[in-house]
Amino acid sequence: MKSVDRPIPPPKLIVDSDGFVDFGQASRAYLHIQAQYAGRYVDNLDPDVPNLCGDLRIRGSSADYSSIRIHQDDIEIFVNRFLEYKRSQL
Repeated sequence: MKSVDRPIPPPKLIVDSDGFVDFGQASRAYLHIQAQYAGRYVDNLDPDVPNLCGDLRIRGSSADYSSIRIHQDDIEIFVNRFLEYKRSQL
């Protein structure tokens, strides 16, 4: 089987009428982790991790990670910040 030389796009995300998508869906599609882990970075509830979403459009709270929604136009920004933070921790 030949290897693919270009990234495989993530699955289509379900966007609501306000432009928000389920954070768990986005984190699994782009970061390959569950919302309970990525959701720690959306607010300041966990003092051990930085808030990477202070200026992004987020609904919900990490207190109930299954309720978190992120605006579709902010997903790429969050993913880049998350990956940059994780790289800095190596």
